[in-house]
Amino acid sequence: MTSIQKFTEYGMPVFMSIGIAGNVIILLALIATKLKRVSFSQYILAMSISDLAYLLSSAIIWISDHWYDFFNKTGICQLTTYTWFLANFLSTWFLVFAHIERCLINFASGRRKTWCSLFRTKCIIIVVAIFSMVANLYILW
Repeated sequence: MTSIQKFTEYGMPVFMSIGIAGNVIILLALIATKLKRVSFSQYILAMSISDLAYLLSSAIIWISDHWYDFFNKTGICQLTTYTWFLANFLSTWFLVFAHIERCLINFASGRRKTWCSLFRTKCIIIVVAIFSMVANLYILW
């Protein structure tokens, strides 16, 4: 076996498991503490959820390649690919919006209470999530 095949066989499940465990720990830490009231933490929470969905859909693809091929069942391929693309898109844009919020806090300190509120952050997350779900619906067809 070449080194790439060995990495695909043994390294990928280890890294996916570490990523899944890390995202679950982040979710639990942000939900169970007072950090859930901080607007920036909402972006981290949303990124953690989208990264978890990305890792789980990648795990489905890896399991289908190496153990049991349920990826080629009716609907599983479309849903997995949709989740994979959606999670990748959402994770990127949540990171962009988190950086925009940090820039607003640093450079617009007079208006930061109105621009960077918890309610506004949740609205941005929901609008981006709904827009991206609708925009990526073509993958299901």
